[in-house]
Order: sequence, then C-alpha cells, then structure tokens
Amino acid sequence: MLRASADDVPTGIRLLDRHERENCRSRNDLIKASERVANGLLSLGVAKGERIAVILPTCHEFLEIFFGAQMADTIPTALYPPVRLGRLDEYVAKTVRMLKSIRATKLVTDSRCRKLLGEVVNQAGIEVVTTVDELRTSRANHDLAEPNADDVAFIQFSSGSTRDPAPVMLTHAQVIANIEAICHEIPEEAYLTGGGCVGWLPLYHDMGLIGCMLTCIRCQRDLTLIPPELFLAKPALWIRAMSKYRATVTTAPNFAYARCITHISGEELEGVDLSFWAVAMNGAEPISAQTMRDFYDRFKDYGFRESSLLPVYGMSEASLALSFANEFTTQTFDRDALAKGQAVPATVGIELTSVGHPLAGYTIEVRDDQNQVLPEAQVGMIWGQGPSIMKGYWNAPTHQEPRTKDQEPRTKDQEPRTAWLETGDLGFILNNQLYICGRAKDVLIVAGRNHSPQDVEEAVSALDGIREGCVIAVSDLDSDGENLLVFAEYRDKHEGMAQKCIDAVRAATGLTVDFIALLEPGTLPRTSSGKLRRRIALQRWKSGELTPPDKVTPGFIAGKMLKSYWNLWKSKA
Repeated sequence: MLRASADDVPTGIRLLDRHERENCRSRNDLIKASERVANGLLSLGVAKGERIAVILPTCHEFLEIFFGAQMADTIPTALYPPVRLGRLDEYVAKTVRMLKSIRATKLVTDSRCRKLLGEVVNQAGIEVVTTVDELRTSRANHDLAEPNADDVAFIQFSSGSTRDPAPVMLTHAQVIANIEAICHEIPEEAYLTGGGCVGWLPLYHDMGLIGCMLTCIRCQRDLTLIPPELFLAKPALWIRAMSKYRATVTTAPNFAYARCITHISGEELEGVDLSFWAVAMNGAEPISAQTMRDFYDRFKDYGFRESSLLPVYGMSEASLALSFANEFTTQTFDRDALAKGQAVPATVGIELTSVGHPLAGYTIEVRDDQNQVLPEAQVGMIWGQGPSIMKGYWNAPTHQEPRTKDQEPRTKDQEPRTAWLETGDLGFILNNQLYICGRAKDVLIVAGRNHSPQDVEEAVSALDGIREGCVIAVSDLDSDGENLLVFAEYRDKHEGMAQKCIDAVRAATGLTVDFIALLEPGTLPRTSSGKLRRRIALQRWKSGELTPPDKVTPGFIAGKMLKSYWNLWKSKA
C-alpha cells in the first residue's frame, strides 16, 4: 500500500511542532529510509518473525522502523515511551511485562528515551538497544522480505483498561481488510476534496496507527501528525491544522472533543475555516452525546458541520473498527428498565449515542450468559465477527484465542469457521443500530441492579473544581453489602466539594454515593492511551496505594537517569 501510493502523494507525511512548523517527508523518502533501516536490522542478525520492540514518540523515525521491520521479515511491536516521569517505576514494571510477554530481544528507541530505559532493558533481558539513526548507517544490501498475507504484520497491545495489556497478533490481510472496510464507510467527498488526514493520537495506539496513519496511506492522501503531548498542551493545534491543510478526516476519543470545547480561545481560532472537515470519528471510549452537541455548537461558526460527527466502535482484537455510524444519532432510554437489561425508549432517562451498523463483511450479535443470541432491545455481551478479527494473542493459552460461534467439529469438506470475538462490552441493538452500555467488568452493581459508571462519572466531572474526565466510579461488595465508591481528581479543592459530588450523582442517577475520595491531579491509574482503569483504582485504594505521582524536579530526573545509565551499563557488561 505504501509503495502504491508513493508517486501519487508528493507531500506524503508532515510532522508539526509546537510552533506549527512543518517537517515534511515524501512517501518515496519514507520507503528508501525504511529499506536502509531494514538492512540495518538484518545486519544485526535478526531472525524471521522476531519481535522488534519500538519505543518512540510520534516522529518520522517511528514510521521508518515500523515499515523497515516488516521489510526485514520481523514483527514490530510499538510500546509507549516514558512520558509520565512521576510514575516512572510503574512504567518500568508495566513495560517489562509487555516486553517479556512477546520475548523481545531487540529494542529500537531514540537517544532521549534511551536515557530512561536502562532499568527496562536490564529487567527485560534486552540484548540489543539501538536507534533508527544507527540502523540507517548500515551499508549492507540484503534481500528484503516480501511478506505473505497471513504473516503477522505487527503486534498491537490492547489498551489494558480492565486487565494487563495483551499482545494482539494482526496479519497483513486482517489489517488491510479493516482498512478497506473503514475506507468504504468514509463519505466520497472526503476522497475528492481537501488535504487528507490530521492526527494527534500516538502511533502505538491502534486508532492512531491504523485508523489514522495506515488508512490515510490507503486512501492516498496527505497525512499531518501532531505529537500527542502537544495536543494535550495546546488542542488548538489540531483544529488549526484541520483548517490550514483543508483536511477532511480525523479520528479521536471523546475526551479530545471535550477538551477542544473548553481549552481553545477565540484568538486561537482567528481565520480558521473548517468547512472542508467531512469526517470526525469519535471512538475508543464512551461517547457523550452532550459533548458532541457542544463541539458542534462551539465550531459551527467556523464552518464545522454536525453531519461530520461520526461515532465508531471497535477494539484492538478486531484490528480496529467493528461498527460505523452514518450520522450522529441518539436515543433516550428508561433508566430503571436499562438496569434490568431492557432498552425501553423514553422521554426522560439515559441518553445513549448510536455507534451505527456493522462494517461491510462484519456481523455483530448481542448474547446472554449462555451464549444465546438476544432479540432487539435486550442488553447483553457484544460479539463481533469479520475478516479482521485477530489471529490471537502472542504466546497466549488456548482459552484466550478468538472463539468460533459453533464449537462442533467440522468435516474436512467444510469451510473453516470464522472466529467470533467476545468484546467484553455490554450493549444492545435497536432498529439495526448498536448502542454500548459499558464494559462488563466495569458495570456498577447497586441494590442488585446494573448501572453505567459513566453516568456517575459525568455527573461529578461536570462540577467546578473537578478535573474533567478524571473521575472513576466503582461498586464494591463487602460485609456491609454493595457500596458505590467515587474517586475524583480535583483542580481546586474547597470546602463542601465532596457533598457537591454526592448531590450531583443523586440528582443525575438517583444513586447514593457511599464513599468519595478527592485526589491530587495525576493520581488515578490510566492505560497507555489515557483510559481510566477502574478496577485497578479500587485495588490500589484497598491496599493503600492510590497515591499521587512523585514530584518531578530536576534532582528527581537526574537521579532516575543516573540509575538508568547504571543499569544500561550493567546490561551491556
């Protein structure tokens, strides 16, 4: 796909810095650089199918090692770089577990990250640590690989919102099948006009890697990348880039749209024209109907159209997408009925956003605890089937592999059954539209009924003084019965804040909070892609480990770097 699009997209890929300065590469330049990187890997003696760990920020070098590793017939595996220095010990432990799970022996990073990775290298038993710059210096001219469709293209770690991240194996055929299905859903106008895609999601995240970068390459359009840390600091960079390059497509989680509503000033939008923006995909976390309406209201005067808002649904184990909405639609459901597993439309209750219909060639079912398909409007576990369902988890036990719908053995004359994926999400189908109720492991059980944690979290998050999107609601069973607990990070702590949180939850949901903890910023545990980890928060609170991150000072950083250098030297010795 990359080679086929190289001559038709002269600009190719541009990277923006905090001052909106461009660093552009053509796709032909990317191909040549990737070939040099592949030769560098082969000169290191890499073996076919070897897992090459990649720990890099958003940069051109990431793309070079991603494609170069495949050209060398190895399997790139992207892990997130050490960005939360106050949680460095936690980062080390988590990264070591991931590296060991795929048995990686070689790590590609940059000079800045390498200074902090000594402990990771030492504990994970990494044999070779190198950089893309070093790999490019190879003068070798090896025969580069031509991968087969069923070869593993890369390993994508799942988000890890309810358990440790799992190494998802995705073949070239599976990834391309998902990209083709996504492109089929994108409105035709997005292909015919404008300047391609703008993305800020990290490239170690499936939505950034597949939904943005690889899909843009397939559609043969320019790709503009913004490092995620710059978006978080200055979200106007995203909006301004959409305008400047007349981009038509982008993708982001719900929190990004919420951040743009509150963190962009009118001065930053001077001269902005969003009339070319055709597709604003919203996925990867629960979608707030109010956030989408507020985003439209905030930017409609700059040419943004409500029809551009497109909710989507998917997960790493499906390569990325499973369903796609043609338009932004919502429906309100009776709260009590939904708690009992029935989706009953009502004028007052819980408003849910439709995530649309299955992609072409895909099937979605909702099943009960006995694995039986449920009729419309009944809540159950969501299952997905299609050509991009993962090959499996790397080095995982059999029970973690994708299941088949029919477990009976087939005869040799029958076609192989396509695997079904149990998503772990609860939802229902109504009028051929899929609605998500939440994660099965995160559901709140209060007085014997199921409730969505998002309803509680949104009520608290909306209060002044609470950090938006930094609230966790969990239920816990102890000797006194079922308790509702809320953990919230404050922006400005003041007297009476806890009671205001309790009152807000009661007003929005009718539920009574049994315990609320107001926490310092950065305390709540998150996945590498920023999702809150509810069960981990509960576990840490019970063990007394739900504590704020270390204070990051020059002395703290120097100490960590010195320890890292020492461990890196020990590993080489």
